[in-house]
Amino acid sequence: MHEGLTRNWGTAVCCTSKITPGSVRTRDSSRRRKLVKSDRNKICHEFQIVRRFTPETLDLLLNHDYPGNVRELRNLVEGLCVSVEGEWITPDALPIYLQKRHEHSASLKAQIDETERRAIRQALREEGSIRKAAKRLQISHATLLRKMQKHGIEIDRD
Repeated sequence: MHEGLTRNWGTAVCCTSKITPGSVRTRDSSRRRKLVKSDRNKICHEFQIVRRFTPETLDLLLNHDYPGNVRELRNLVEGLCVSVEGEWITPDALPIYLQKRHEHSASLKAQIDETERRAIRQALREEGSIRKAAKRLQISHATLLRKMQKHGIEIDRD
């Protein structure tokens, strides 16, 4: 048996839970949910960080078939927790094979919005300023600000 730290999704209350390693190929979403929460909380506790999955991201994680057994899901959760900056882990942080499944089920508008969100985040991350990102995206500064507001994107001011 594996012992790990778990907590409720939006709180800092921790408790001990036991998860038995094994296959996650079945569609037992409650088992997968416990596994994801347990592993996320273990990593967060170990690295003294706070990470949460958006509902959309959690849905994609829980509904994927993992041919690599429990280890694949655990490695994915650990990688996401330590590599994502900020508190929330969004679908754009997931590997392409999980994103593609999501994109095929979304409407054209949703796919366009997601692509726009990713392009804006990437430009902001790589350029470091809104003006430079707008120039890179070949749109005006004001347009980029409106699109950032539309998508709920904030620039880090560290």
